[in-house]
Amino acid sequence: MTVPTYPSPFLLIKSLFDADLCARLCGQMYQARRESPPVMKASKMGVDGEVDLKMRDTQVAFVDRETAKLAKDRFMALAPRAAKFLNVTIHACQDPQFLIYGPGGHYKPHLDNSGKPGSPDYVLRRRGSIIVPLNPRSAEPMPGCYTGGALAVYIQPPDRPENQKVRIEVPADAGDAIVFAHDLLHGVEPVTDGIRYSLVGWYE
Repeated sequence: MTVPTYPSPFLLIKSLFDADLCARLCGQMYQARRESPPVMKASKMGVDGEVDLKMRDTQVAFVDRETAKLAKDRFMALAPRAAKFLNVTIHACQDPQFLIYGPGGHYKPHLDNSGKPGSPDYVLRRRGSIIVPLNPRSAEPMPGCYTGGALAVYIQPPDRPENQKVRIEVPADAGDAIVFAHDLLHGVEPVTDGIRYSLVGWYE
């Protein structure tokens, strides 16, 4: 039996951040002020943002400006490669989010820009997404690592019936960058132990 193969829906760039930088970012995030971010939802009045822990259970850590600029500059340095992969023109990167997922933390499958009318302008400007995991994922509980919490993307192959998507787990290590299109369905599965640190941004 032939197992079908599909073009990769993401670009994996190894070691954008080295181990020392990842550890420094995790430490700063752990000590930073945090809050739960809103989830954009459609309503009769348009699209509103509200905290929905069933959909997205994570916290944004507010790091200092120098650290935020460092991350944004690294993302922009990758813009030419991201633009080529996505087949779009990139002229900017939105401010990165530094995300912390504790035990049970997750983000159900979603799109970063669905093109839904009434969505905020900053959402509609998104042409691509970039994610960098900052600490290792392990099969068993270990200090400094987390279990569960896989980043997965979902594609609709042309050889499958509609709505029978294929789940693809992203095989990224700490410090790697993952780039994908704004309309690719993706999510973070529940963390079962430890704390998952990651960095996300969006290209315009």
